[in-house]
Formats: sequence, C-alpha cells, structure tokens
Amino acid sequence: MVEGRQPIAVGARGTGKEILEYPIEKKIYETDGWIGDPHISLDGQQIAFVQHPLPGDDMGAITVMDLSGKQER
Repeated sequence: MVEGRQPIAVGARGTGKEILEYPIEKKIYETDGWIGDPHISLDGQQIAFVQHPLPGDDMGAITVMDLSGKQER
C-alpha cells in the first residue's frame, strides 16, 4: 500500500447490494450487480473500477468517479 492511502473496501452490508467504500466506512458507490478491480488514481483524487450490472456475469464497464461519488465523464 502507498503511504498515506486508505484501504478500499468492496462488499455487501446486508442490503443485497454491493458497496464500494473509500476510505472504509465512506460509501462511494452501490450496485445491484458487483464491483471488480477497484484502483485509486496516483493523485488520490479518483477511483476506477469495473461495474458489472448483473450478479454472476462478467460483462461490465469501466467506471471512474471522484471520491465524493460523482461519476467522471
């Protein structure tokens, strides 16, 4: 882990949805599908991950968000 960076958490919190947290306990994104391969940008200002809309399916799209949860375009 890079010094000063917090761990990324992905998991279900009893809601039937998968949640992406960064840092842990700060929800950035929630989906009915699943989240794969989350990575924080080198400057620590964005997070990228693969958003898989269907549970059990590996079709998905790369999503980039700022740390407030706003999707980048």
